[in-house]
Amino acid sequence: MKVIDDILSQQELDYINQQFVESLTGEWQINQYHWQDILTIGSDGFVLMQNVNDNVRTIVEHAIKEHVQFAEPPGIMFYMWTTGSGISWHHDDHVKQACTIYLEDWPIDFGGQFVYKEDRANKMIPVRTNRLIVNDNHTEHMVTKVKKNKDKVRYTLQVFGS
Repeated sequence: MKVIDDILSQQELDYINQQFVESLTGEWQINQYHWQDILTIGSDGFVLMQNVNDNVRTIVEHAIKEHVQFAEPPGIMFYMWTTGSGISWHHDDHVKQACTIYLEDWPIDFGGQFVYKEDRANKMIPVRTNRLIVNDNHTEHMVTKVKKNKDKVRYTLQVFGS
């Protein structure tokens, strides 16, 4: 597991956040139609997913290339985590590497935190704006259930590839 802070410049982060806002009027996929049932155990919310545009793709690929390499262009999507959503324990075995870029801070008290297994312990990597997590060894992990945080929505960039 690798954690890299400040992966994007402020200008890139601002642009990506603006693209997320603009994407809200587009079509979104719902996790329950695409994920295995085992991933949503204990979750009663939805994760909405949308492919990023070419400009965001280029920015993300350039920003992460020093930390993670893909043999083929990875899938890159905005994920919007609704209240009650999360992901049960899993390995991301369907890809060689999986990454998350957090686009905003999300308080620990409101769930939505990345937890992984290391040896016999569970460890948490708190959500922090502009933080990249690279899971390049299929480490078992989960995202804790998201709780309502006023009118805010938790959202991330997810990168999956081989």
